[in-house]
Amino acid sequence: MKSNNQSILVLTGLPFRMHGNQSMFRFIQMLINKRYKICLISSGKDCRGEKNLNNDSFIYKNFFAINFFIMGLLKKNKVNIDWRKIKSSDSITDDKQFNLKKTIISWFKFFLQIIDNLILFFYILIFQNIKLFNYKAVVSYEYYYFLTSKIISYLFFMKHINKFQGTYLKACNDNEYLMIAHYPHLYYGINNSDLNIMVNDGTNGKYYSSLRGCRNIFFEPHGVSILDYLDQNNIPECFSKLFSENKVFFNMASGSSWKRIDRIIRASKFLDEKILNQIKIITTYFGPGLDSLIEYCDYLGVSNTFIFTNSLNHLECNSLLRNSHALISTNDLSNLGNPILESIYYGIPIISLNDQSLDSFLTSDVDSKLIDINHDFDKNLALAIQQFTEDEDYYSKIKNAIKKNKTVNSLEYQQQNEYLEIQKILNGVK
Repeated sequence: MKSNNQSILVLTGLPFRMHGNQSMFRFIQMLINKRYKICLISSGKDCRGEKNLNNDSFIYKNFFAINFFIMGLLKKNKVNIDWRKIKSSDSITDDKQFNLKKTIISWFKFFLQIIDNLILFFYILIFQNIKLFNYKAVVSYEYYYFLTSKIISYLFFMKHINKFQGTYLKACNDNEYLMIAHYPHLYYGINNSDLNIMVNDGTNGKYYSSLRGCRNIFFEPHGVSILDYLDQNNIPECFSKLFSENKVFFNMASGSSWKRIDRIIRASKFLDEKILNQIKIITTYFGPGLDSLIEYCDYLGVSNTFIFTNSLNHLECNSLLRNSHALISTNDLSNLGNPILESIYYGIPIISLNDQSLDSFLTSDVDSKLIDINHDFDKNLALAIQQFTEDEDYYSKIKNAIKKNKTVNSLEYQQQNEYLEIQKILNGVK
Protein backbone atom coordinates (compact mmCIF):
# COMPACT_ATOMS: atom_id res chain seq x y z
CA MET A 1 0.00 0.00 0.00
CA LYS A 2 1.32 3.42 -0.93
CA SER A 3 1.93 5.87 1.83
CA ASN A 4 -0.98 8.16 0.91
CA ASN A 5 -2.49 7.75 4.36
CA GLN A 6 -5.72 6.59 2.75
CA SER A 7 -5.50 3.06 4.10
CA ILE A 8 -7.58 1.46 6.87
CA LEU A 9 -6.81 -1.71 8.82
CA VAL A 10 -9.86 -3.81 9.78
CA LEU A 11 -9.52 -6.55 12.42
CA THR A 12 -12.28 -9.05 13.16
CA GLY A 13 -13.11 -12.50 14.43
CA LEU A 14 -16.05 -12.76 12.05
CA PRO A 15 -15.88 -14.63 8.74
CA PHE A 16 -16.06 -12.63 5.53
CA ARG A 17 -19.27 -14.42 4.63
CA MET A 18 -20.35 -15.47 1.18
CA HIS A 19 -23.83 -16.33 2.49
CA GLY A 20 -25.88 -14.90 5.33
CA ASN A 21 -25.26 -11.54 6.95
CA GLN A 22 -23.54 -9.14 4.54
CA SER A 23 -23.07 -6.22 6.95
CA MET A 24 -19.26 -6.41 7.12
CA PHE A 25 -18.94 -6.81 3.35
CA ARG A 26 -21.13 -3.74 2.82
CA PHE A 27 -19.15 -1.72 5.36
CA ILE A 28 -15.85 -2.55 3.64
CA GLN A 29 -17.34 -1.95 0.19
CA MET A 30 -18.47 1.49 1.37
CA LEU A 31 -14.91 2.41 2.41
CA ILE A 32 -13.46 1.10 -0.85
CA ASN A 33 -16.01 3.15 -2.80
CA LYS A 34 -14.77 6.19 -0.88
CA ARG A 35 -11.28 5.45 -2.25
CA TYR A 36 -9.78 3.89 0.86
CA LYS A 37 -7.46 0.92 0.65
CA ILE A 38 -8.54 -1.78 3.07
CA CYS A 39 -6.54 -4.52 4.74
CA LEU A 40 -8.92 -7.00 6.39
CA ILE A 41 -7.50 -9.52 8.88
CA SER A 42 -10.12 -12.06 9.93
CA SER A 43 -10.03 -15.16 12.10
CA GLY A 44 -13.54 -16.24 11.14
CA LYS A 45 -14.45 -19.37 9.23
CA ASP A 46 -17.73 -20.18 7.52
CA CYS A 47 -18.32 -23.74 6.35
CA ARG A 48 -20.69 -22.36 3.69
CA GLY A 49 -17.89 -20.35 2.08
CA GLU A 50 -16.15 -17.01 2.37
CA LYS A 51 -15.87 -14.30 -0.23
CA ASN A 52 -13.01 -12.21 -1.47
CA LEU A 53 -13.07 -8.94 -3.35
CA ASN A 54 -11.24 -8.82 -6.63
CA ASN A 55 -10.15 -5.25 -6.07
CA ASP A 56 -6.72 -3.64 -6.00
CA SER A 57 -7.81 -1.62 -2.98
CA PHE A 58 -8.52 -4.71 -0.89
CA ILE A 59 -6.22 -7.18 0.89
CA TYR A 60 -7.68 -10.12 2.82
CA LYS A 61 -5.73 -12.20 5.32
CA ASN A 62 -7.14 -15.08 7.34
CA PHE A 63 -5.43 -15.34 10.71
CA PHE A 64 -5.41 -18.50 12.83
CA ALA A 65 -7.08 -18.08 16.25
CA ILE A 66 -6.24 -20.46 19.10
CA ASN A 67 -9.57 -19.77 20.79
CA PHE A 68 -11.67 -20.79 17.80
CA PHE A 69 -9.51 -23.88 17.18
CA ILE A 70 -9.81 -25.17 20.76
CA MET A 71 -13.51 -24.35 21.03
CA GLY A 72 -14.06 -26.10 17.71
CA LEU A 73 -12.43 -29.27 19.03
CA LEU A 74 -14.57 -29.16 22.17
CA LYS A 75 -17.73 -28.73 20.10
CA LYS A 76 -17.18 -31.66 17.78
CA ASN A 77 -20.31 -33.41 18.97
CA LYS A 78 -23.58 -32.53 17.29
CA VAL A 79 -25.85 -30.25 19.35
CA ASN A 80 -29.10 -31.99 20.23
CA ILE A 81 -31.83 -29.98 21.91
CA ASP A 82 -35.02 -31.54 23.25
CA TRP A 83 -37.46 -28.89 22.07
CA ARG A 84 -40.31 -30.75 23.77
CA LYS A 85 -38.96 -29.55 27.13
CA ILE A 86 -38.85 -25.89 26.05
CA LYS A 87 -41.86 -23.58 26.06
CA SER A 88 -42.34 -20.71 23.64
CA SER A 89 -42.66 -18.38 26.63
CA ASP A 90 -39.17 -19.44 27.80
CA SER A 91 -36.17 -17.35 26.82
CA ILE A 92 -33.10 -19.41 26.05
CA THR A 93 -30.99 -16.25 26.29
CA ASP A 94 -32.10 -15.47 29.84
CA ASP A 95 -28.99 -14.79 31.97
CA LYS A 96 -30.54 -13.28 35.08
CA GLN A 97 -28.93 -15.77 37.48
CA PHE A 98 -25.23 -16.28 38.17
CA ASN A 99 -23.89 -19.53 36.74
CA LEU A 100 -20.47 -20.64 37.99
CA LYS A 101 -19.86 -23.15 35.20
CA LYS A 102 -20.73 -20.62 32.53
CA THR A 103 -18.48 -18.04 34.19
CA ILE A 104 -15.48 -20.40 34.23
CA ILE A 105 -15.98 -21.36 30.58
CA SER A 106 -16.50 -17.74 29.52
CA TRP A 107 -13.36 -16.52 31.27
CA PHE A 108 -11.33 -19.42 29.87
CA LYS A 109 -12.44 -18.41 26.36
CA PHE A 110 -11.71 -14.78 27.16
CA PHE A 111 -8.20 -15.75 28.29
CA LEU A 112 -7.65 -17.50 24.93
CA GLN A 113 -9.02 -14.44 23.17
CA ILE A 114 -6.49 -12.19 24.92
CA ILE A 115 -3.70 -14.57 23.81
CA ASP A 116 -5.00 -14.35 20.23
CA ASN A 117 -5.00 -10.56 20.49
CA LEU A 118 -1.39 -10.49 21.64
CA ILE A 119 -0.28 -12.95 18.96
CA LEU A 120 -1.99 -10.88 16.27
CA PHE A 121 -0.39 -7.71 17.63
CA PHE A 122 3.11 -9.15 17.35
CA TYR A 123 2.31 -10.62 13.94
CA ILE A 124 1.26 -7.18 12.68
CA LEU A 125 4.23 -5.56 14.37
CA ILE A 126 6.68 -7.93 12.66
CA PHE A 127 5.12 -8.34 9.21
CA GLN A 128 3.35 -5.01 8.79
CA ASN A 129 5.72 -2.75 10.72
CA ILE A 130 6.43 -0.21 7.98
CA LYS A 131 2.89 -0.34 6.60
CA LEU A 132 1.46 0.55 10.01
CA PHE A 133 2.56 4.13 9.47
CA ASN A 134 0.43 4.26 6.32
CA TYR A 135 -2.86 3.39 8.00
CA LYS A 136 -5.13 6.27 8.85
CA ALA A 137 -7.31 4.21 11.18
CA VAL A 138 -7.78 0.78 12.66
CA VAL A 139 -11.29 -0.65 12.85
CA SER A 140 -12.18 -3.29 15.41
CA TYR A 141 -15.17 -4.95 13.72
CA GLU A 142 -17.12 -6.51 16.58
CA TYR A 143 -15.51 -7.46 19.88
CA TYR A 144 -12.82 -10.04 19.12
CA TYR A 145 -9.68 -7.99 18.43
CA PHE A 146 -10.53 -5.07 20.69
CA LEU A 147 -7.18 -5.18 22.51
CA THR A 148 -5.00 -5.42 19.39
CA SER A 149 -6.86 -2.48 17.86
CA LYS A 150 -6.51 -0.42 21.02
CA ILE A 151 -2.75 -1.02 21.33
CA ILE A 152 -2.03 -0.39 17.64
CA SER A 153 -4.03 2.84 17.58
CA TYR A 154 -2.18 4.08 20.67
CA LEU A 155 1.34 3.16 19.56
CA PHE A 156 1.04 4.28 15.95
CA PHE A 157 -1.17 7.35 16.45
CA MET A 158 -4.07 6.00 14.40
CA LYS A 159 -7.72 6.79 14.79
CA HIS A 160 -9.57 3.95 16.50
CA ILE A 161 -13.06 2.96 15.37
CA ASN A 162 -15.27 0.25 16.88
CA LYS A 163 -18.06 -1.23 14.76
CA PHE A 164 -20.77 -3.44 16.27
CA GLN A 165 -23.82 -5.08 14.69
CA GLY A 166 -25.57 -5.10 18.07
CA THR A 167 -24.80 -6.72 21.41
CA TYR A 168 -25.81 -9.84 23.33
CA LEU A 169 -25.33 -8.08 26.68
CA LYS A 170 -29.07 -7.45 26.78
CA ALA A 171 -29.46 -11.08 27.93
CA CYS A 172 -28.15 -10.04 31.37
CA ASN A 173 -31.09 -7.71 31.96
CA ASP A 174 -28.79 -4.72 32.64
CA ASN A 175 -26.96 -6.53 35.48
CA GLU A 176 -23.36 -5.36 35.04
CA TYR A 177 -21.93 -8.04 37.32
CA LEU A 178 -23.49 -10.78 35.20
CA MET A 179 -22.19 -9.12 32.03
CA ILE A 180 -18.65 -9.33 33.40
CA ALA A 181 -19.14 -12.87 34.71
CA HIS A 182 -20.89 -14.45 31.71
CA TYR A 183 -19.77 -12.26 28.77
CA PRO A 184 -16.38 -10.68 29.53
CA HIS A 185 -15.50 -10.74 25.82
CA LEU A 186 -18.55 -8.64 24.97
CA TYR A 187 -18.33 -6.37 28.00
CA TYR A 188 -14.66 -5.47 27.56
CA GLY A 189 -14.96 -5.68 23.78
CA ILE A 190 -17.00 -2.48 23.90
CA ASN A 191 -14.48 0.18 24.89
CA ASN A 192 -14.00 3.87 24.38
CA SER A 193 -12.59 4.75 20.98
CA ASP A 194 -12.58 7.76 18.68
CA LEU A 195 -15.86 6.52 17.21
CA ASN A 196 -18.20 3.76 18.33
CA ILE A 197 -20.54 2.65 15.52
CA MET A 198 -23.27 0.63 17.22
CA VAL A 199 -26.06 -0.62 14.95
CA ASN A 200 -29.53 -0.16 16.38
CA ASP A 201 -30.78 -3.74 16.15
CA GLY A 202 -33.10 -3.54 19.15
CA THR A 203 -30.54 -4.79 21.71
CA ASN A 204 -30.07 -1.42 23.49
CA GLY A 205 -26.55 -1.04 22.14
CA LYS A 206 -26.38 2.69 22.84
CA TYR A 207 -27.00 2.07 26.54
CA TYR A 208 -24.21 -0.53 26.77
CA SER A 209 -21.82 1.67 24.79
CA SER A 210 -22.45 4.52 27.24
CA LEU A 211 -22.07 2.11 30.16
CA ARG A 212 -18.59 1.19 28.88
CA GLY A 213 -17.51 4.82 28.64
CA CYS A 214 -18.01 5.44 24.93
CA ARG A 215 -18.61 9.12 24.26
CA ASN A 216 -18.83 9.41 20.48
CA ILE A 217 -21.55 6.95 19.49
CA PHE A 218 -23.21 6.62 16.08
CA PHE A 219 -26.45 4.69 16.70
CA GLU A 220 -28.62 3.93 13.68
CA PRO A 221 -30.31 0.84 12.21
CA HIS A 222 -29.08 -0.84 9.06
CA GLY A 223 -30.41 0.32 5.73
CA VAL A 224 -31.71 -1.91 2.95
CA SER A 225 -29.26 -2.66 0.13
CA ILE A 226 -31.70 -1.86 -2.65
CA LEU A 227 -28.99 -1.69 -5.36
CA ASP A 228 -28.14 -5.35 -4.68
CA TYR A 229 -31.76 -6.34 -5.14
CA LEU A 230 -32.79 -4.31 -8.20
CA ASP A 231 -32.75 -7.27 -10.59
CA GLN A 232 -33.34 -10.02 -8.03
CA ASN A 233 -37.13 -10.18 -7.63
CA ASN A 234 -37.60 -13.51 -9.40
CA ILE A 235 -38.27 -16.58 -7.28
CA PRO A 236 -35.51 -19.21 -7.56
CA GLU A 237 -36.73 -21.88 -9.96
CA CYS A 238 -36.68 -24.63 -7.33
CA PHE A 239 -39.29 -22.70 -5.32
CA SER A 240 -41.54 -21.43 -8.12
CA LYS A 241 -44.11 -24.24 -7.88
CA LEU A 242 -44.19 -23.98 -4.09
CA PHE A 243 -45.05 -20.26 -4.28
CA SER A 244 -47.65 -20.70 -7.00
CA GLU A 245 -49.55 -23.36 -5.05
CA ASN A 246 -49.27 -22.04 -1.46
CA LYS A 247 -49.29 -18.96 0.71
CA VAL A 248 -45.68 -18.88 1.85
CA PHE A 249 -44.62 -17.56 5.25
CA PHE A 250 -40.90 -16.84 5.35
CA ASN A 251 -38.59 -17.05 8.35
CA MET A 252 -35.24 -15.55 7.33
CA ALA A 253 -32.95 -16.75 10.12
CA SER A 254 -29.24 -17.26 10.64
CA GLY A 255 -27.13 -19.67 12.69
CA SER A 256 -27.94 -18.27 16.14
CA SER A 257 -30.02 -20.47 18.46
CA TRP A 258 -31.90 -17.41 19.76
CA LYS A 259 -33.69 -17.09 16.41
CA ARG A 260 -36.26 -19.46 18.01
CA ILE A 261 -37.74 -21.31 15.04
CA ASP A 262 -39.19 -23.73 17.60
CA ARG A 263 -41.85 -21.14 18.46
CA ILE A 264 -43.23 -21.22 14.92
CA ILE A 265 -43.14 -25.02 14.83
CA ARG A 266 -44.85 -25.28 18.21
CA ALA A 267 -47.60 -22.86 17.16
CA SER A 268 -48.30 -24.76 13.96
CA LYS A 269 -49.76 -27.67 15.90
CA PHE A 270 -52.73 -25.38 16.69
CA LEU A 271 -53.48 -24.82 13.00
CA ASP A 272 -56.27 -26.94 11.59
CA GLU A 273 -55.71 -29.10 8.54
CA LYS A 274 -57.53 -26.65 6.27
CA ILE A 275 -54.93 -23.96 7.01
CA LEU A 276 -51.99 -26.36 6.86
CA ASN A 277 -53.07 -27.39 3.36
CA GLN A 278 -52.89 -23.75 2.19
CA ILE A 279 -49.54 -22.67 3.58
CA LYS A 280 -45.83 -23.46 3.61
CA ILE A 281 -43.30 -22.08 6.05
CA ILE A 282 -39.73 -21.69 4.78
CA THR A 283 -36.87 -21.14 7.21
CA THR A 284 -33.21 -20.50 6.45
CA TYR A 285 -32.06 -21.38 9.98
CA PHE A 286 -28.79 -23.38 10.04
CA GLY A 287 -27.65 -23.11 13.66
CA PRO A 288 -27.43 -25.35 16.75
CA GLY A 289 -30.12 -27.98 17.11
CA LEU A 290 -31.18 -27.91 13.44
CA ASP A 291 -31.55 -31.69 13.23
CA SER A 292 -33.50 -31.60 16.49
CA LEU A 293 -35.87 -29.00 15.00
CA ILE A 294 -36.52 -31.21 11.98
CA GLU A 295 -37.23 -34.11 14.33
CA TYR A 296 -39.52 -31.85 16.35
CA CYS A 297 -41.55 -31.16 13.19
CA ASP A 298 -41.92 -34.92 12.74
CA TYR A 299 -42.94 -35.29 16.38
CA LEU A 300 -45.70 -32.67 16.00
CA GLY A 301 -46.79 -33.98 12.60
CA VAL A 302 -46.09 -30.74 10.69
CA SER A 303 -43.13 -31.83 8.56
CA ASN A 304 -45.08 -31.23 5.34
CA THR A 305 -45.58 -27.58 6.32
CA PHE A 306 -41.95 -26.67 7.01
CA ILE A 307 -39.12 -26.37 4.51
CA PHE A 308 -35.58 -26.02 5.86
CA THR A 309 -33.05 -24.53 3.48
CA ASN A 310 -29.61 -23.18 4.39
CA SER A 311 -27.93 -22.86 0.99
CA LEU A 312 -29.52 -19.61 -0.20
CA ASN A 313 -27.44 -16.47 -0.61
CA HIS A 314 -28.68 -13.07 0.54
CA LEU A 315 -30.00 -12.20 -2.93
CA GLU A 316 -32.12 -15.36 -3.10
CA CYS A 317 -33.36 -14.77 0.46
CA ASN A 318 -34.46 -11.27 -0.47
CA SER A 319 -36.23 -12.62 -3.54
CA LEU A 320 -38.15 -15.17 -1.45
CA LEU A 321 -39.01 -12.50 1.10
CA ARG A 322 -40.43 -10.11 -1.50
CA ASN A 323 -42.63 -12.86 -2.94
CA SER A 324 -43.79 -14.24 0.40
CA HIS A 325 -47.24 -13.85 1.89
CA ALA A 326 -45.65 -12.66 5.14
CA LEU A 327 -42.48 -12.71 7.22
CA ILE A 328 -42.47 -14.45 10.62
CA SER A 329 -39.79 -13.44 13.11
CA THR A 330 -39.86 -14.86 16.66
CA ASN A 331 -36.38 -14.18 18.04
CA ASP A 332 -35.23 -13.84 21.61
CA LEU A 333 -33.38 -10.59 22.50
CA SER A 334 -34.60 -8.59 19.48
CA ASN A 335 -36.41 -8.87 16.17
CA LEU A 336 -35.07 -5.66 14.64
CA GLY A 337 -32.74 -7.27 12.12
CA ASN A 338 -32.32 -7.13 8.35
CA PRO A 339 -35.34 -9.42 7.66
CA ILE A 340 -37.72 -7.03 9.45
CA LEU A 341 -36.09 -3.95 7.89
CA GLU A 342 -36.30 -5.43 4.39
CA SER A 343 -39.92 -6.45 4.97
CA ILE A 344 -40.85 -2.92 6.02
CA TYR A 345 -38.99 -1.38 3.08
CA TYR A 346 -40.61 -3.67 0.49
CA GLY A 347 -44.07 -3.68 2.09
CA ILE A 348 -44.23 -7.33 3.18
CA PRO A 349 -46.68 -8.05 6.04
CA ILE A 350 -45.01 -9.07 9.30
CA ILE A 351 -45.85 -11.35 12.20
CA SER A 352 -43.45 -10.89 15.11
CA LEU A 353 -43.18 -10.35 18.85
CA ASN A 354 -44.37 -7.51 21.02
CA ASP A 355 -40.96 -7.31 22.71
CA GLN A 356 -40.34 -3.52 22.47
CA SER A 357 -37.54 -3.95 19.92
CA LEU A 358 -39.91 -2.89 17.12
CA ASP A 359 -41.74 -0.10 18.94
CA SER A 360 -40.56 2.80 16.78
CA PHE A 361 -40.99 0.84 13.54
CA LEU A 362 -44.24 -1.15 13.70
CA THR A 363 -47.69 -0.96 15.30
CA SER A 364 -49.63 -4.14 15.93
CA ASP A 365 -52.93 -4.51 14.07
CA VAL A 366 -52.01 -1.47 11.97
CA ASP A 367 -49.05 -2.49 9.80
CA SER A 368 -48.14 -5.80 11.47
CA LYS A 369 -49.22 -8.39 14.01
CA LEU A 370 -47.08 -8.34 17.16
CA ILE A 371 -47.69 -11.06 19.71
CA ASP A 372 -47.09 -10.98 23.45
CA ILE A 373 -44.75 -13.60 24.89
CA ASN A 374 -46.89 -15.42 27.45
CA HIS A 375 -48.39 -18.83 28.08
CA ASP A 376 -50.91 -18.33 25.26
CA PHE A 377 -48.24 -17.45 22.71
CA ASP A 378 -48.53 -20.65 20.63
CA LYS A 379 -52.28 -20.28 20.19
CA ASN A 380 -51.99 -16.55 19.44
CA LEU A 381 -49.28 -17.09 16.83
CA ALA A 382 -51.42 -19.78 15.22
CA LEU A 383 -54.38 -17.37 15.19
CA ALA A 384 -52.22 -14.71 13.53
CA ILE A 385 -51.14 -17.14 10.80
CA GLN A 386 -54.78 -18.17 10.35
CA GLN A 387 -55.91 -14.54 10.18
CA PHE A 388 -53.25 -13.70 7.58
CA THR A 389 -54.33 -16.75 5.57
CA GLU A 390 -58.13 -16.58 5.73
CA ASP A 391 -59.16 -13.02 6.57
CA GLU A 392 -58.51 -11.21 3.30
CA ASP A 393 -59.82 -7.86 4.58
CA TYR A 394 -57.51 -7.91 7.59
CA TYR A 395 -54.52 -9.03 5.53
CA SER A 396 -55.15 -6.31 2.92
CA LYS A 397 -55.37 -3.69 5.66
CA ILE A 398 -51.98 -4.78 7.05
CA LYS A 399 -50.41 -4.97 3.59
CA ASN A 400 -51.63 -1.52 2.56
CA ALA A 401 -50.38 0.00 5.83
CA ILE A 402 -46.92 -1.63 5.70
CA LYS A 403 -46.48 -0.28 2.16
CA LYS A 404 -46.93 3.23 3.58
CA ASN A 405 -44.43 2.64 6.41
CA LYS A 406 -41.41 4.89 5.76
CA THR A 407 -39.37 4.19 8.90
CA VAL A 408 -36.63 2.30 7.04
CA ASN A 409 -34.09 3.90 4.71
CA SER A 410 -31.91 2.50 1.97
CA LEU A 411 -28.42 1.26 2.77
CA GLU A 412 -26.98 4.06 0.63
CA TYR A 413 -28.75 6.71 2.72
CA GLN A 414 -27.70 5.15 6.03
CA GLN A 415 -24.11 4.66 4.88
CA GLN A 416 -23.89 8.28 3.80
CA ASN A 417 -24.63 9.33 7.39
CA GLU A 418 -22.26 6.72 8.80
CA TYR A 419 -19.45 7.77 6.48
CA LEU A 420 -19.88 11.43 7.45
CA GLU A 421 -19.22 10.44 11.08
CA ILE A 422 -16.16 8.42 10.03
CA GLN A 423 -14.86 11.35 7.99
CA LYS A 424 -15.17 13.69 10.94
CA ILE A 425 -12.93 11.37 12.94
CA LEU A 426 -10.39 10.83 10.17
CA ASN A 427 -10.21 14.56 9.47
CA GLY A 428 -9.85 15.43 13.14
CA VAL A 429 -13.15 17.31 13.38
CA LYS A 430 -14.25 15.27 16.42
